[in-house]
Amino acid sequence: MKFDFNSVLNYAKHMVTEFGFNIIAALAIYFIGKFVIKFINKFMSSVLDKTKLDKTIQEFLGHLVSILLNIFLILAVLAKLGIETTSFIAILGALSLAVGLATQGALANFAAGILLMIFKPFKAGDFVEIAGEKGIIDKITILVINLHTIDNKKVVIANKKVMDGIIINYSANEKRRLDLVVGIGYSDDIDKARKLMLEAASEQENLLKDPCPAVAVASLGDSSVNMLVKAWVNTPDYIPAKAELTERIKKKFDQGGISIPFPQQDCHIFKEE
Repeated sequence: MKFDFNSVLNYAKHMVTEFGFNIIAALAIYFIGKFVIKFINKFMSSVLDKTKLDKTIQEFLGHLVSILLNIFLILAVLAKLGIETTSFIAILGALSLAVGLATQGALANFAAGILLMIFKPFKAGDFVEIAGEKGIIDKITILVINLHTIDNKKVVIANKKVMDGIIINYSANEKRRLDLVVGIGYSDDIDKARKLMLEAASEQENLLKDPCPAVAVASLGDSSVNMLVKAWVNTPDYIPAKAELTERIKKKFDQGGISIPFPQQDCHIFKEE
């Protein structure tokens, strides 16, 4: 068999020409694709900014769409170069399944984070009770909630635990009712005690005048008659207002001769003769 150099040369030229064309086409697809992806990202960002979605969700959706578009772009470039992409797609599918199984807990927290950002039971700066912890919300992320307790401890709570439990938002409403129970002795004058408690409440500036404070007998305890004062305050004033009212009532009782009894028991000893 005679070696035909011209045929080999022509075949090589044909392959170089064809492969070179594919390379140029692949580069064109890549750069045009990057331009289109950039345009889509900007368009999507502007659309999301007009919605009421939380900023964290907007950023996540933007990153997710960008990643997916870049994966499609890479597959298109590889296909244009003549590289079989079926195996790559299979590998990506297997990796997605493996990652999903390995991160079930993280996915549950992620899903809970999405729900928290959609329904917004609280926001940064709110004083809440979640997952058995009380504190001020510092940061809401897609996986966890960061809050600071009253004594300035940082607590990180997984979003799934937040959604699975009861959420109490003490900052949700502008006003809160302050309920304070104070015990007086059975021998003390109830009407006088009520008058002193109302005086203490009326003299306190951080208690609202409308609705006005009210005092009633809450219960008859083992060692005391328990008086209940109800007053309304602006939510940020709740804790200092309660402490101040407690102090004012104690001073009023001291001045008015009203006792605040402590639990006690009478023991009778009988001596057998």
